[in-house]
Amino acid sequence: MWGRDHLAKACVDAGHTVVVPQRFAAADPVAGALADLTAVCSSARLPADVSGSETPPGTALLIGAAAASGVRIAAFQPRPTFTHAHGREPNWRNLMIQYAADAHLDNGDAVLSCLAA
Repeated sequence: MWGRDHLAKACVDAGHTVVVPQRFAAADPVAGALADLTAVCSSARLPADVSGSETPPGTALLIGAAAASGVRIAAFQPRPTFTHAHGREPNWRNLMIQYAADAHLDNGDAVLSCLAA
């Protein structure tokens, strides 16, 4: 899995322990989701890949749980998509994630810098 997941690979390569999601492969998806929630809430930081047209609901939920638990959040989005409300500054398409994240990362070097901090 890490060979295909560039964010997890960068974290492992930098010497960090990575906990991959359990809910997708668990025989009991509810137990897997609870394991994911527990892992996030007890982590020092949560790097989350928020690429795509919308952040997946499970990722958004884990970001919210991390924010409520005081976990530092780094949102990785190599190709940012902005909305441009008339007369306002550009925003990410998901404002709650924009405001919850302690860091907005757009490339591998930014990920490594964030992990070193």
